[in-house]
Amino acid sequence: MNYFRNIMTGTFSNKNLFFLWIFQLLSLFGSELTRFALPIWLFQQEENLVSFSLYVFSGLLPRILSPIFGGLIDCFNKKKILLLSGLLSLTVCFLLALLSSGMIDKSVFFICFLMFSFGVCGNLIHIGTLALVPRIVEKNRLLQVNSLMIAAESSALLICPVLSGSLIFAFDFFFVVLIDMLLFVISLMFLMKVDVVAENRCYKNIQAIFGDIKNSLIEGALFIRKNGQLAYLMGIFGLVNFFFSFSFVLFTPMVLSISENNTQLLGSINSIGNGIQLLTVFLAGCFLKSNSQITLMMRSIMLMGVCGPLLIGVGFSPVFWTIGYAATLAFLSIINATNNAFWQTCSPLHLQGSIFGIRRMVSSLIAPIGTLLAGPLMNKLSVSSKPAFVDNEYQLVFLIAGFCILLTGILGSSLKKLKQTQPLFSAQNE
Repeated sequence: MNYFRNIMTGTFSNKNLFFLWIFQLLSLFGSELTRFALPIWLFQQEENLVSFSLYVFSGLLPRILSPIFGGLIDCFNKKKILLLSGLLSLTVCFLLALLSSGMIDKSVFFICFLMFSFGVCGNLIHIGTLALVPRIVEKNRLLQVNSLMIAAESSALLICPVLSGSLIFAFDFFFVVLIDMLLFVISLMFLMKVDVVAENRCYKNIQAIFGDIKNSLIEGALFIRKNGQLAYLMGIFGLVNFFFSFSFVLFTPMVLSISENNTQLLGSINSIGNGIQLLTVFLAGCFLKSNSQITLMMRSIMLMGVCGPLLIGVGFSPVFWTIGYAATLAFLSIINATNNAFWQTCSPLHLQGSIFGIRRMVSSLIAPIGTLLAGPLMNKLSVSSKPAFVDNEYQLVFLIAGFCILLTGILGSSLKKLKQTQPLFSAQNE
């Protein structure tokens, strides 16, 4: 307990980090409240799957534009970008409040615009925070700090769906948006207390701004290409994202179909999984060390494959579903925290926005492919013969995904270029 207290005290003795973490926590709580309630309210208003799908697509579209947002973050003061993103989020929430109260007419185009704007804000805050952390934290604490940042996200994912659903049931969507606005105001007050060295660049016209963003993106892409180890690492994580999305998009329909629509079972599995994830990231922040990050990532990928999808496929019962789901989220948190810390250590400070934007775009393009392929594969398996040891199409999908994630981790561990990455960048950053 004393060790845990010393780690936490040492980390949060950095006031800038403490204020940034509180900003991250409160802004995520506000965003997740609205993000959970908004699709429910939209579907209740429309009851049209085509319009609903268009709204969801509009919210996800900004992820594809992440490199542009990253270039923008590199060219301007990161703290000011975060402040403007928070103010834009407040504006979107205000318009949603007017929309839900009937003071603004509902139109598909206007709602798509709001969803797109909300997605832009989320991407700017995500990339901006990743790029700001290395400027206020020592390199030997990056792994701990990223674990704490993911802990804030896990807390929001654990609490907000239940809280948001309760608020919609007791009040309405308008009340949820008001709470979101209040949380954003408080979070921006904490962000203003973050003291970071000003990055002043003067631009004569809009063409100069776009030119600088373009140059930053090109330089970031060339940096990844020149240091091919980062491209290899992106490829490994692309495969993991693909197989994770490919299998876990079917997790909810699998549990509901086999348990005969037992929503309590599904809710319990989600709550236990998110609780274990939250505990894991706190422990990771306290006990994991910054050395041997590549080894830690690859071992975590292998363990995630075995203890996650593969275990779900082998056991195929509520107990194994719960253990497998919790293990997947736990190892995924360690992988993401280590990956973020590694890229922050490796990348030049003036290019981190562009580099993180490119990385986010690649991830956002690969994951939907796995999601889209899962449905057709299930239909194919339902009409074809299955192996004798498999009782259900879902079981086969999770077995395939778990085995492929395990092989991906083994592949990453065997690549010489990835083994050489750590000492190369350690020398580069000394």
